Amino acid sequence: DALLARARLLEQSGDRAGAATSLEELLTLAPRHAGATQALLRVLRELEDWERLGSWLAAEAPHAPPDEAAALYAELGTLYARHLERPEAAEAALRQAVRLAPERTLVRRQLVALVAARGEAAEAAQLLDVDEGLLPADETAGLLREGVGHARAAGDMSRALELARRAHGLVPA
Repeated sequence: DALLARARLLEQSGDRAGAATSLEELLTLAPRHAGATQALLRVLRELEDWERLGSWLAAEAPHAPPDEAAALYAELGTLYARHLERPEAAEAALRQAVRLAPERTLVRRQLVALVAARGEAAEAAQLLDVDEGLLPADETAGLLREGVGHARAAGDMSRALELARRAHGLVPA
Protein backbone atom coordinates (compact mmCIF):
# COMPACT_ATOMS: atom_id res chain seq x y z
CA ASP A 1 0.00 0.00 0.00
CA ALA A 2 2.96 2.30 0.56
CA LEU A 3 3.96 1.98 -3.11
CA LEU A 4 0.38 2.71 -4.19
CA ALA A 5 0.24 5.79 -1.95
CA ARG A 6 3.63 6.90 -3.30
CA ALA A 7 2.39 6.45 -6.87
CA ARG A 8 -0.70 8.56 -6.14
CA LEU A 9 1.43 11.33 -4.66
CA LEU A 10 3.81 11.26 -7.61
CA GLU A 11 0.93 11.35 -10.07
CA GLN A 12 -0.73 14.25 -8.22
CA SER A 13 2.53 16.17 -8.28
CA GLY A 14 2.80 15.65 -12.05
CA ASP A 15 5.53 12.99 -11.99
CA ARG A 16 3.72 10.42 -14.07
CA ALA A 17 6.92 8.58 -15.00
CA GLY A 18 7.75 8.17 -11.31
CA ALA A 19 4.19 7.05 -10.62
CA ALA A 20 4.45 4.43 -13.37
CA THR A 21 7.71 3.11 -11.93
CA SER A 22 6.20 2.90 -8.44
CA LEU A 23 3.13 1.10 -9.75
CA GLU A 24 5.29 -1.36 -11.68
CA GLU A 25 7.26 -2.07 -8.50
CA LEU A 26 4.00 -2.73 -6.66
CA LEU A 27 2.80 -5.06 -9.42
CA THR A 28 6.07 -6.97 -9.22
CA LEU A 29 5.25 -7.68 -5.58
CA ALA A 30 1.47 -8.14 -6.03
CA PRO A 31 0.85 -9.05 -9.70
CA ARG A 32 -2.96 -9.03 -9.63
CA HIS A 33 -3.48 -5.85 -7.61
CA ALA A 34 -6.49 -4.45 -9.51
CA GLY A 35 -6.14 -0.86 -8.30
CA ALA A 36 -2.48 -0.72 -9.21
CA THR A 37 -3.08 -2.28 -12.61
CA GLN A 38 -5.81 0.20 -13.50
CA ALA A 39 -3.72 3.12 -12.22
CA LEU A 40 -0.68 1.97 -14.21
CA LEU A 41 -2.69 1.61 -17.42
CA ARG A 42 -4.14 5.10 -16.90
CA VAL A 43 -0.70 6.63 -16.24
CA LEU A 44 0.86 4.92 -19.25
CA ARG A 45 -1.96 6.23 -21.46
CA GLU A 46 -1.36 9.74 -20.12
CA LEU A 47 2.39 9.36 -20.76
CA GLU A 48 1.65 8.00 -24.23
CA ASP A 49 4.18 5.26 -23.48
CA TRP A 50 2.71 2.95 -26.08
CA GLU A 51 5.32 0.18 -25.82
CA ARG A 52 4.92 -0.24 -22.06
CA LEU A 53 1.15 0.13 -22.29
CA GLY A 54 1.05 -2.58 -24.96
CA SER A 55 3.14 -4.90 -22.81
CA TRP A 56 0.87 -4.43 -19.81
CA LEU A 57 -2.34 -4.79 -21.83
CA ALA A 58 -1.00 -7.99 -23.41
CA ALA A 59 -0.09 -9.34 -19.98
CA GLU A 60 -3.40 -8.42 -18.32
CA ALA A 61 -5.92 -9.36 -21.01
CA PRO A 62 -5.58 -13.16 -20.68
CA HIS A 63 -6.26 -12.96 -16.93
CA ALA A 64 -9.25 -10.61 -17.05
CA PRO A 65 -12.91 -11.65 -17.02
CA PRO A 66 -14.29 -12.01 -20.58
CA ASP A 67 -15.99 -8.59 -20.86
CA GLU A 68 -12.95 -6.78 -19.49
CA ALA A 69 -10.59 -8.94 -21.57
CA ALA A 70 -12.51 -8.03 -24.74
CA ALA A 71 -12.06 -4.34 -23.98
CA LEU A 72 -8.35 -4.83 -23.20
CA TYR A 73 -7.78 -6.78 -26.42
CA ALA A 74 -9.68 -4.13 -28.40
CA GLU A 75 -7.52 -1.39 -26.90
CA LEU A 76 -4.40 -3.45 -27.54
CA GLY A 77 -5.39 -3.97 -31.17
CA THR A 78 -6.01 -0.28 -31.66
CA LEU A 79 -2.71 0.54 -29.96
CA TYR A 80 -0.78 -1.87 -32.19
CA ALA A 81 -2.44 -0.52 -35.32
CA ARG A 82 -2.32 3.22 -34.60
CA HIS A 83 0.76 3.78 -32.48
CA LEU A 84 3.10 0.82 -32.82
CA GLU A 85 2.59 0.00 -36.52
CA ARG A 86 2.25 -3.72 -35.88
CA PRO A 87 -0.70 -4.77 -38.06
CA GLU A 88 -0.24 -8.53 -37.47
CA ALA A 89 -0.30 -8.09 -33.69
CA ALA A 90 -3.25 -5.69 -34.05
CA GLU A 91 -5.15 -8.27 -36.04
CA ALA A 92 -4.47 -11.01 -33.46
CA ALA A 93 -5.62 -8.80 -30.58
CA LEU A 94 -8.75 -7.69 -32.43
CA ARG A 95 -9.58 -11.32 -33.27
CA GLN A 96 -9.49 -12.10 -29.56
CA ALA A 97 -11.72 -9.11 -28.82
CA VAL A 98 -14.27 -10.19 -31.45
CA ARG A 99 -14.17 -13.78 -30.19
CA LEU A 100 -14.94 -12.60 -26.64
CA ALA A 101 -17.47 -9.91 -27.58
CA PRO A 102 -18.84 -10.59 -31.08
CA GLU A 103 -21.50 -7.91 -30.63
CA ARG A 104 -18.94 -5.06 -30.67
CA THR A 105 -19.32 -3.89 -34.24
CA LEU A 106 -16.68 -1.16 -34.10
CA VAL A 107 -14.02 -3.70 -33.11
CA ARG A 108 -15.24 -6.09 -35.81
CA ARG A 109 -14.98 -3.30 -38.39
CA GLN A 110 -11.42 -2.49 -37.24
CA LEU A 111 -10.50 -6.14 -37.74
CA VAL A 112 -12.17 -6.23 -41.16
CA ALA A 113 -10.22 -3.12 -42.21
CA LEU A 114 -6.91 -4.79 -41.30
CA VAL A 115 -7.84 -8.03 -43.04
CA ALA A 116 -9.00 -6.18 -46.15
CA ALA A 117 -5.84 -4.05 -46.16
CA ARG A 118 -3.74 -7.17 -46.55
CA GLY A 119 -5.89 -8.19 -49.53
CA GLU A 120 -8.02 -10.88 -47.91
CA ALA A 121 -11.45 -9.84 -49.21
CA ALA A 122 -12.97 -13.30 -48.75
CA GLU A 123 -11.94 -13.39 -45.11
CA ALA A 124 -13.22 -9.84 -44.62
CA ALA A 125 -16.61 -10.93 -45.99
CA GLN A 126 -16.62 -13.92 -43.65
CA LEU A 127 -15.92 -11.68 -40.64
CA LEU A 128 -18.93 -9.55 -41.57
CA ASP A 129 -21.20 -12.57 -41.90
CA VAL A 130 -22.79 -12.27 -38.45
CA ASP A 131 -25.56 -14.46 -37.12
CA GLU A 132 -29.01 -12.96 -36.95
CA GLY A 133 -30.05 -12.17 -33.40
CA LEU A 134 -26.57 -11.22 -32.25
CA LEU A 135 -27.20 -7.55 -33.01
CA PRO A 136 -30.21 -5.38 -33.80
CA ALA A 137 -31.53 -6.14 -37.29
CA ASP A 138 -30.33 -2.85 -38.80
CA GLU A 139 -26.76 -3.37 -37.54
CA THR A 140 -26.71 -6.97 -38.76
CA ALA A 141 -28.02 -5.87 -42.16
CA GLY A 142 -25.36 -3.14 -42.34
CA LEU A 143 -22.57 -5.62 -41.63
CA LEU A 144 -23.97 -8.10 -44.14
CA ARG A 145 -24.15 -5.38 -46.79
CA GLU A 146 -20.52 -4.46 -46.12
CA GLY A 147 -19.73 -8.15 -46.51
CA VAL A 148 -21.35 -8.10 -49.95
CA GLY A 149 -18.74 -5.64 -51.16
CA HIS A 150 -15.88 -7.74 -49.84
CA ALA A 151 -17.36 -10.94 -51.29
CA ARG A 152 -17.61 -9.24 -54.69
CA ALA A 153 -14.01 -8.06 -54.39
CA ALA A 154 -13.01 -11.66 -53.70
CA GLY A 155 -14.95 -12.79 -56.79
CA ASP A 156 -17.37 -14.87 -54.70
CA MET A 157 -20.65 -13.82 -56.28
CA SER A 158 -22.69 -16.61 -54.68
CA ARG A 159 -21.63 -15.48 -51.21
CA ALA A 160 -22.30 -11.85 -52.15
CA LEU A 161 -25.81 -12.80 -53.27
CA GLU A 162 -26.46 -14.81 -50.11
CA LEU A 163 -25.31 -11.93 -47.87
CA ALA A 164 -27.39 -9.43 -49.85
CA ARG A 165 -30.51 -11.62 -49.55
CA ARG A 166 -30.03 -12.04 -45.81
CA ALA A 167 -29.49 -8.31 -45.34
CA HIS A 168 -32.59 -7.53 -47.41
CA GLY A 169 -34.59 -10.04 -45.37
CA LEU A 170 -33.67 -8.15 -42.20
CA VAL A 171 -33.99 -4.59 -43.49
CA PRO A 172 -35.24 -4.16 -47.06
CA ALA A 173 -33.12 -1.75 -49.04
